[in-house]
Amino acid sequence: MRFSLRAKLILIFGGLTTIPLGIVGIVSYSGSFSTIQENIIDSAAQLTLQLNTSIELVFKDSEKFLKIGNHERAIQFVNPYRQTEDSTFRTSLELIELFGLFRNIYEFDTTIKGIYILGFNGNNISEQQGRFDLDRDLRSLPTIKTILSAPGEVFRIPHSSVEYANSPGYTDVVSVGKAIVRPLTRDVLGVIIVDLDSAAIVELCGNVRMGESGYFTVVTQDGQFSYPPRGDTVFGGLDAESRRAILSGQEGYFVRRIHGQEELFVYNTLEGVGWKVIGRVKLRELMAGAYNIRNLTGIAVVLCLLFTVVLYFFISDALTHPLRDLKESMGLAESGNLDVRAETRNTDEIADLCHGFNGMIVKIKELMESNIREQEELKKSELKALQAQINPHFLYNTLDAIVWMTEANNREEVVQMTKTLSTFFRIVLSKGEEWIRVEEEVEHNRAYLTIQKMRYRDILEYDIEVDAGLAPHKILKLTLQPLVENAIYHGIKNRRSGGTIEIRGTKESGDSMRFEVRDNGVGMSPERLASVRKGLDDDLTASPHSSGYGLKNVNQRIKLYYGMKWGIRIDSEEGVGTLVSILLPTIG
Repeated sequence: MRFSLRAKLILIFGGLTTIPLGIVGIVSYSGSFSTIQENIIDSAAQLTLQLNTSIELVFKDSEKFLKIGNHERAIQFVNPYRQTEDSTFRTSLELIELFGLFRNIYEFDTTIKGIYILGFNGNNISEQQGRFDLDRDLRSLPTIKTILSAPGEVFRIPHSSVEYANSPGYTDVVSVGKAIVRPLTRDVLGVIIVDLDSAAIVELCGNVRMGESGYFTVVTQDGQFSYPPRGDTVFGGLDAESRRAILSGQEGYFVRRIHGQEELFVYNTLEGVGWKVIGRVKLRELMAGAYNIRNLTGIAVVLCLLFTVVLYFFISDALTHPLRDLKESMGLAESGNLDVRAETRNTDEIADLCHGFNGMIVKIKELMESNIREQEELKKSELKALQAQINPHFLYNTLDAIVWMTEANNREEVVQMTKTLSTFFRIVLSKGEEWIRVEEEVEHNRAYLTIQKMRYRDILEYDIEVDAGLAPHKILKLTLQPLVENAIYHGIKNRRSGGTIEIRGTKESGDSMRFEVRDNGVGMSPERLASVRKGLDDDLTASPHSSGYGLKNVNQRIKLYYGMKWGIRIDSEEGVGTLVSILLPTIG
């Protein structure tokens, strides 16, 4: 009774709000918790089944390659009768072509790691090694023994090491194998083995997640192999009975308390091989929704109590509300939003502050926009200067070549090179225009390559194929020539036997066009390729003699004139060559 009226009203309204809301919250939380848990476990089981199906599809697709074992060329290759070296050699070549044909049909370039045909007549062949000899008895190899235990069946065999591969480090594969049988007599002549990269299974498991720390893995029936490799962590903390339930059961789930936390285990069985798809996750991560309901109930009660208190402070709130709005507007302006405005209906000193703040924001925005325009114009000027630069060594070398051919009385070559050089500079100048037609850009590069071919003769070949429909469209001048120059001086020139440059232009869907410059030069190492890719979007600070300078220049110009979504992509393999692709919108 000694409390003030304000305190009494707070207690009364707080009690009237908290007690009913608490009862409703407890009842709703208890009812929804079990429903949420059942739905979550069912969803986890569905994820396990979907992952099971995806992995099974990978195996089914890889088993398609076993059809090669039924082909007459495969049977002829491992036939112990009427074999000559010439016939075996021809059959070997046909099998290699057959391997490539199957890869093209089923488009398996990364999942299939290797294809082997091993014959008891001593003939062995693989997709990568060609024909090879084994220094061990074929029938003594564990993998072969497994396949021969049931010649009519397909086996899936995990490996810690591949005993038939003759390749160091050839590991982390799952073999799909089958016996090669003579159709009429059903004699077993050998085996065909398709090695599936276990990374495909690892990737599928990694694409499916439960909670923050939960994971899926695939464990062989005997528990010796797991994908991804997790050792004993898959069953870590589980009792022996739970392990047996997973390894011997077809499918199911259970919850166990491990190290003080409840964890959900859900499992399924791959058809035919008995491998287990296992998911493991801390239950609290999946039950976050149920815990949120509990938290929201508590928050609602607290908010109701606070509401009763706020009723007695609405006057102070009315006075400070404009200041809070102004503070929020300042925070938005500080974070970079210069479109924010402070709103007020008052006519007092606070209103004067809001008007002053709004005027200041307008001035700041105008100054920033002016600065951005100046920087863009400066950047364009720098890039125009870069665009106007022509490699002086190219001009000197071309003129030297003309002098040399003139002294050698090669009149026709002098005329041709002079005309080509004239065409080259006519398009380079193009009356100062930034944009030219695609056909002019192509002709410019044809002239450049013609001059270079006349200079380098036998070490340079080129081929240009551009869709006729692209000819009238507009393109930024000197987009392709730096890429061609880069291909010559950093790809073909360093190749002892010379090489070929290909220029392709195609019309893409969605009003875009793609240009490709490919060379079969020395290519790049993975480290060098990563460095060039990383530097594509950097400022133009590289040396003009760097192999990445031309790429950076072109990429910067494309992004400035076309937009940030357009640009260059580069792919390269050391000893094979380099491919530079440009995707541009069609203009004009």
